[in-house]
Amino acid sequence: MLDENHNVNNRSIKIKYIQTSSNAEEIYFIKINRNYEIIELNQSASIFFENAFKVSNFIKMNIFNLSFFNYKKERVKENIENSLCGKSISEIVEIEFNEKKYYEVIYFSHDVNNFRLASTTILVKDITVNYLNEISLKLNEERLNQLFQRAPLGYQSLNSNGFINDVNEMWLNTLGYQKEEVIGTWIGNYIDPDQISFLKSNFVKFKEKGKIHAEYNFKHKDGHFVTMSLDGRISYKGDQFERTHCIVNDITEHLKFQNQIIESEEKYRLLFSEMNQGIAHYKIILNEDGIPIDYIFTDANDYFLKMFDLSKESIIGKRATEVMPKVEKYWIDVFGKVALTGVSCNYDNYFEQTGRYYSTHSYMTKPGFFAVIARDITESKKAEENILYLSYHDQLTGLYNRRFYDEELKRLDTQRNFPITLIMGDINGLKLINDSFGHPIGDELIRNIANAITSACREDDIIARLGGDEFIVILPHTDQSSAENVLKRIKNKINEIRSEFIQISVSFGCSTKNSSEESTTVWIKRTEDEMYKNKVYESHSMRSRTIDLIMKTLFEKNSREMLHSTRVSEICGKLATYIGLSSEEINKIKLTGLMHDIGKIGIDEKILNSN
Repeated sequence: MLDENHNVNNRSIKIKYIQTSSNAEEIYFIKINRNYEIIELNQSASIFFENAFKVSNFIKMNIFNLSFFNYKKERVKENIENSLCGKSISEIVEIEFNEKKYYEVIYFSHDVNNFRLASTTILVKDITVNYLNEISLKLNEERLNQLFQRAPLGYQSLNSNGFINDVNEMWLNTLGYQKEEVIGTWIGNYIDPDQISFLKSNFVKFKEKGKIHAEYNFKHKDGHFVTMSLDGRISYKGDQFERTHCIVNDITEHLKFQNQIIESEEKYRLLFSEMNQGIAHYKIILNEDGIPIDYIFTDANDYFLKMFDLSKESIIGKRATEVMPKVEKYWIDVFGKVALTGVSCNYDNYFEQTGRYYSTHSYMTKPGFFAVIARDITESKKAEENILYLSYHDQLTGLYNRRFYDEELKRLDTQRNFPITLIMGDINGLKLINDSFGHPIGDELIRNIANAITSACREDDIIARLGGDEFIVILPHTDQSSAENVLKRIKNKINEIRSEFIQISVSFGCSTKNSSEESTTVWIKRTEDEMYKNKVYESHSMRSRTIDLIMKTLFEKNSREMLHSTRVSEICGKLATYIGLSSEEINKIKLTGLMHDIGKIGIDEKILNSN
């Protein structure tokens, strides 16, 4: 037996089973009295225990005659006794008949006799597939974590004050530390003291721009320094700084190699052939006016040839425009400047011919000649772009988020875009929908409304989700009349959304700014005021319709629920009247009584109507 025992709420137990089982007969139901005698069971349980234990008559049988419940008799007794005290217990059991199986067993009581709980209901469900899938998922997560920890590049994550949140094994191995030594400490503790002021100013710029490339001398635990290049991005939670994500690479040897290139042709040749980055050597070609127009390959290492799928025979002595017809002119301009002035340069750029991104370092070897060290950074570039996308988009809907909206509104709020209009929308009754039908239904509603707004707006309109139930649209070059037409299309699209469970309602506000003399704050406030004014009229009506729809849906499933809920409401009203509550309080209590079983809306109709 797996020791995963925990208490749960009675109603949540029932709902959980119905929601996780596509067929109610998959649940084995047994009810026993205080003497551990079976007094009721469903057909699925009868078939299951008859096949497994060769028993045909279960009523009045002691439950411990079934070896399924005899796996640990005292534990089962304890669970039954706890259920008779009002507790609900859930545990996962490992049983092996012909094959090993996993079952979830739940104990709870609800029948009352002489003011005490008289029986225990036991629900049993085969969860073998789901349980093994969960174990497999955990193993996969562990494998992914191992891949991260054992990545060939170092990784570090800092908080907004520069203290270390996380590092991987490569970072630790490179600098000789244990993880517990560095987590929670300031990154400056591991940087060359002469670079601390540079580190601090760079970190301020990093937080302002959201990205960084820098090189630092990191201090190894044994005292020597390791030169590391750092490429970082910042992730945000909403519009708030969450953490940095930085790839760090030991470039100590790389820098030594570069110095050797400059110092000695022989050392350069060794480096040229052995280094694990692409390197090529070129001669610049000038026109009659001394302007660079092309460059010729003079040499390239194997790594470079492999990177660009070339052979030495096909490139040596040939022009770049011949070998790579899609080479952009700005590369010729950049490399020409390097070859003629001796000023080195670093570039990260996209190369159309290969469809990949490269980080290049170019430098003059002698006047008129230059070398390029290239590194394929396509994967890291994609990761950066994904981080950037997430920082400006809402994950649920794919719309822009508040951070992007705030920046875009500042950019568009200029004279050339006037008149400019805001449409603000708020979903009515979203919390009630989430509470009644669950967050997946609420999330689906949000996505449907987002799609409706998107399909009704124009290509240049900026659509964002500001929060849980709020949307906003920025419409440049749009007067109030045109905006009203857009809003009309939005409402029509929303009205086309169909749901068997919920009444869909969104309150909108619309306001136009015609000149820079108008206050942006007042303009936004005017839009909000109109939206909330409409919401006052629409939200209460929608809430009432939603509640009526919920109760109607429940009562249609089971007429007994309608009679029961009506009686409970009447009793609540009489009790409230008896203790002297006000008319308003009496009405609220009667409504509470009427809706006390609203949670049953999620229970399958077959279960509600079963005997």
